[in-house]
Amino acid sequence: MSCGTHKRPCGLTNASLIVDAVRRAQLAQKLAAALDATPDGFMRGCAIVLGNRVGVDPHSGSIWLDCRTDAAVAAWTQRLLSLDIVGALAAKSAAAARRDTEQTVASLMAIALLCAAEGLAATGAYAAFLRNLEMTATARGPAAGGVLGNVPVRVGPAPDAGGPSSKGFESDSTEGVVTVPITASGDNVYAFLAHAGPACAAVRQRMHVAELRANEASIATRRLLRMRHLLRGDGVSPDAFHAACARLVAARQQLAPLVEGLPMRFVIAGARMGLSADLQYLEVPVDFELRSSS
Repeated sequence: MSCGTHKRPCGLTNASLIVDAVRRAQLAQKLAAALDATPDGFMRGCAIVLGNRVGVDPHSGSIWLDCRTDAAVAAWTQRLLSLDIVGALAAKSAAAARRDTEQTVASLMAIALLCAAEGLAATGAYAAFLRNLEMTATARGPAAGGVLGNVPVRVGPAPDAGGPSSKGFESDSTEGVVTVPITASGDNVYAFLAHAGPACAAVRQRMHVAELRANEASIATRRLLRMRHLLRGDGVSPDAFHAACARLVAARQQLAPLVEGLPMRFVIAGARMGLSADLQYLEVPVDFELRSSS
């Protein structure tokens, strides 16, 4: 949540904890009261995240407040006043500069994005890695002939000493993500992308096509059955969602009177059918089966 020049919250970022709409409204009111109890300008420019811990995130500069219990919420003002706000703002500024550099390097290399594994982003080793890779990218331009526009590159930790030179260089054939170690030289990054990048690009393209098919199936099924919403929940693959939509359409004569006007969300296989926690959707496992009434 960015407070800007105002003390009252202008939004609410909910991370690590899922709460219903009523609870979110209550937390927003509590946060407004806590901010009003701090001195004028004390939190200006800060970003607040409501989650499961308290303190300043050294990588992003975000200020975390624990919202899991009433006692934790009641202590928000005290927690805010005890935090290093100057340090938080410095970390936030450094994170913004780092993101700018990542975007610049990604653009030079013609890749989808460049990011660091958790815990590495704010380290000196990552800053050195970015400087070196930016110099290489400036000199060499797009990696792998410019075919990696949809491929993300993740920077992982340094490999253990004594291992093979290829250790830490990985390509995920499921997600189409390339990982390189933080100790890699720019030339080594380029060499690995030329080797593994095109296959990852093909995976990402297949994922993109599957996403389009799932979105088209959602729209067509919702319109055919006159449903209010038809959504894909977390953890449900596009292909599984597409197949579930096809089963709905195949049984449209029987289902149409039952689902018309319904907001439905397909959730992970094996889940129980029922209302969502916020009471807004009928949640149906994506592997549902239709049984005959006979």
